[in-house]
Amino acid sequence: LVQSALCHYSLQEFGPAEQKYARATAIYESLKVNDADFRQLVNARAANLQAMGEMTRAEALFSQSANGKPEDQALMLASKAALLVSNGEFRKAEIAYNDALSKFNAASREHSKHYADVLQNRSVLLDQQSRFAEAEKNLLHAEKITARLHHDATIDTTVKLRVIGRHQQLLRVDFETAPSHEI
Repeated sequence: LVQSALCHYSLQEFGPAEQKYARATAIYESLKVNDADFRQLVNARAANLQAMGEMTRAEALFSQSANGKPEDQALMLASKAALLVSNGEFRKAEIAYNDALSKFNAASREHSKHYADVLQNRSVLLDQQSRFAEAEKNLLHAEKITARLHHDATIDTTVKLRVIGRHQQLLRVDFETAPSHEI
């Protein structure tokens, strides 16, 4: 069923793909199976629903499928977050990433590769929102690097204004305080 659904999806036949995905999901749920294959099925079905313009159903699919062990729940939440990012819903995605990280923390003191992947994906999201310090902190944590950096909010970053002509830098002006809007 899943292979057939994937074929329909690749041919952009989303309706028939959804029918097959729904049947396969029902079979997995009746068998109470929640493994990597099931997570792949849910991800593929959610992508199909998104392609059909049914984002609300795609989100609900992740929520109803997020049962079982905390790590499995975390993986479903991370997949939901990725779907939300691709739909431009950054705030909801951040909440889903945070929930996934909480589930990982509840699951084990030793974090898996999946935990690091979620941290890195959350960092990309923060980077897209120009929240660079938070993104950096996430990446350091994902790589198990303990940073002992001190950020002093009272020190301004030097602003550099570059004057370019004919694809070459002609002049660089450094400002200790932000320049006025006329420049």
